[in-house]
Amino acid sequence: MHIPKKTRLASAAALMLTLAACGGGGGGGGGGGGGLAFPLPAATPTPEPAPAPAPPAPAPAPAPAAQDDSGVAATCASLTSGTYRYLSSSDKTDSTGLLQVKAGLLGADGTTRSAQITDASGATTTLAPVNGSACEFTLNGSKLVIGPNGLGLATDPVTYAGTPGFAVTLFFPEQTGDGAVKASDLNGVFNRLGWERETDADYFSLAYGAVSFNGGVVADGLACPITSSIAGGCTSLVVPNDIPANTGFVADSAAGGFSGTGGLANDHAYAFKFGDVVTLVAYNKDSGSVQFFTNQRSSSLPTVGQVSHYWQFSADTLGESETDITADYNTVVSVDSGTSTVTRYAGTNSSLVQTVHYNAPLPGYRKRDGATDISPVIQLPLGGGLTVVSRLGATNANGFLNLSLNKPAPVTN
Repeated sequence: MHIPKKTRLASAAALMLTLAACGGGGGGGGGGGGGLAFPLPAATPTPEPAPAPAPPAPAPAPAPAAQDDSGVAATCASLTSGTYRYLSSSDKTDSTGLLQVKAGLLGADGTTRSAQITDASGATTTLAPVNGSACEFTLNGSKLVIGPNGLGLATDPVTYAGTPGFAVTLFFPEQTGDGAVKASDLNGVFNRLGWERETDADYFSLAYGAVSFNGGVVADGLACPITSSIAGGCTSLVVPNDIPANTGFVADSAAGGFSGTGGLANDHAYAFKFGDVVTLVAYNKDSGSVQFFTNQRSSSLPTVGQVSHYWQFSADTLGESETDITADYNTVVSVDSGTSTVTRYAGTNSSLVQTVHYNAPLPGYRKRDGATDISPVIQLPLGGGLTVVSRLGATNANGFLNLSLNKPAPVTN
């Protein structure tokens, strides 16, 4: 997320001036009169003028009043005050950091509330709500959308070899203590979808399947077909023939998140958890590859007539995007519980029906068939309403990675 740096007025100088003004003044000079000699009075010496009283120390400046913060954004119930982490990747450079959000600050008019983000330098930016779209904001030329659990996507305008485009940043509540993902959470089967390349000179391509974690160490795995039909099923991967020994993730208290080991030695991952759903996002610092891991669980079928609204962002096989975040929705037409097959259409185009197979080829995945004007894709729902999608049977010219984020319900008064 791009937040321009702003110079903050330093308060140290003012504090030093206050301390100097409150420091001890010089002692007054005492009059020196002699004692009285009885019975004859001694001549009374002329008293020295009394020293002028020291000026009173200025009263300390009152502490600034805490700005009223309702803790919840006026146009987005899922954006709440607190600490958030951002993750972004450009080429082979990933970056992360923490941001402070005050979601419901009361304005000077005493009625209007706004949300503000403060970065590590102290620079503060106010989010401008997009009229008619709950949980959508703009800030300094960027766009930010927030899903139902506080997880968000932000985009920044960038230039790719002279062509205008956009880069995306993942944004989610920072989780610490008992709420944080720990190595002990990395147990059992996790689905894995990667947008990978060998070097930064190569194109990105899809790789997906599953791994079995034992305390964060990969015990075995599955590699699934990337053809449009996904015929043939998934292939077993074993240690150490297919997966290097000691491949996995260990907690990294210094850098935060998890550091990779073995075959993931050049990766660093950050994780979040919503309910029982654990998600890891791992970046490779050499190639720029990104992998998404989430604990395997079956996807439940929707109901006929169900309408799902979402935002989406896509990048091509160069890792570039010429299109900003867009909004769309789909409507379920039919559900076959026997085959776990759903038909639906996107937007208002009811004549362009998509066929989606739930829990195929593995529990938790969804496979959309290809057809005229419909790309065959594999979809992996993660936590927080985020789904990662990639084209099956892709070429360097038409492959893509898509991030889809569920829209939360509109705020009602």
